[in-house]
Amino acid sequence: MTEKAPVPGNNLSELEKTNLELKKALAEIERLKRENTELEAEVRRLSIDAKTGLLGNDVLEPRLNFLIQELNHQDKNRPSTLKAVMIIALDMNGLKLFNDRFSHAVGDQALMALANRLRQIVKMGDLVFRPKGGDEFTMILPIKPFQQDSNEVDFDKIFQRIQKAVNTDLSIEVDNETFPITASMGYSVLSKGENKTPKELLGEADEKERANKKNIKNNNGNN
Repeated sequence: MTEKAPVPGNNLSELEKTNLELKKALAEIERLKRENTELEAEVRRLSIDAKTGLLGNDVLEPRLNFLIQELNHQDKNRPSTLKAVMIIALDMNGLKLFNDRFSHAVGDQALMALANRLRQIVKMGDLVFRPKGGDEFTMILPIKPFQQDSNEVDFDKIFQRIQKAVNTDLSIEVDNETFPITASMGYSVLSKGENKTPKELLGEADEKERANKKNIKNNNGNN
């Protein structure tokens, strides 16, 4: 009896089928890797303000919520490392003036000058955010017991020190003319045992910052 020769392409051998499935699986793995890399890049983009390099809005409340939980956790075997959490809200004065009188590029230069100043004055563990992409900034200061000489924390003193550091000798030069850069500021505090949400703390600091801005406008007409 004459045997029939196999027709090319008629049936794949088990080895060929396995190789084909393996290639498909490898291609899918590479696709997922690309998607994961793109996702990680997107997360980093959303977490970091592109203009200033400061932390962005997406990580502000989660980070603050973490510190609130750390401040008031009830684990007796792991004492809290925090004494309080302080939030400082800042709003740059006169950004509209820079943008309208000169250009948005000059306004960006002023924003960067303020952002760099904030980086310079914070201590290790402090966090600086530009949450809304405009002229507003937020600082979170975890207050640790060993940072204070006594049980009482003088939050007004801490705030005034930072306020002075932010608003002293900061300026940009435009067309051979020097323009000072200042910020309206306000703060809120959560001490151990107190119960406030991130939104409440941020809202309190914002309210005090707006009151400070109103006083500045009344005194010298800054916008």
